[in-house]
Amino acid sequence: MRRIKIALLVGLLGILGIFGVMIWESLSGKKASTEKRRSMVSRVVPTDEVTCLARNLAYETLPNSHKNPEARRELEAIMHVVFERRRLGRRAGYRNTTCEVIYQRAQFSWTLKRALRYAIPRDRTRWKYMQAVARDGLADRFQYAWPSTHRCVVSYKRADNKHVGRKPAVWFRKRMRPVAVIGEHQFYCAKKKMSTTKEGSPKRRA
Repeated sequence: MRRIKIALLVGLLGILGIFGVMIWESLSGKKASTEKRRSMVSRVVPTDEVTCLARNLAYETLPNSHKNPEARRELEAIMHVVFERRRLGRRAGYRNTTCEVIYQRAQFSWTLKRALRYAIPRDRTRWKYMQAVARDGLADRFQYAWPSTHRCVVSYKRADNKHVGRKPAVWFRKRMRPVAVIGEHQFYCAKKKMSTTKEGSPKRRA
């Protein structure tokens, strides 16, 4: 009888040990999976502000914008949008760094294109120019004054509505008010003060 009890006790301890190992492996797997996801996110979103901003300027404007002195105003306006979103941060539905703002899902349409997402323009002259403009913006060196009435600008779309889908167009009409047309784009301020994430931001801006 005593031997039977000992055998049962040993068997019970073995079963508990197996369950313990299974639970530990499960928790370790979840932790590893979480760390892997975080690692993937860090790889997906670049951190070099000059490169992120220069890409955005290059792919959000016409191919000859680096040759047109008047386009500088438009490039600076686009940077102001990025910087205002960064200032507002997550509390308004945006992000807290320049690169995170630019690569936030579906905010700048070029980031959805695999061929462009991490590419640089083939025209080296254009790329160097965009990098120089980006450095100026990050250093708060602007050639054109940004009026106080424009400081609320958080978004823009093509002024001719080309490539602007129906849903984004409706989103702009309901939640944004036009402030100015600069270059090829019309720039907007939010109709309501952006202090929460409920309103969100357009699925695709341009």
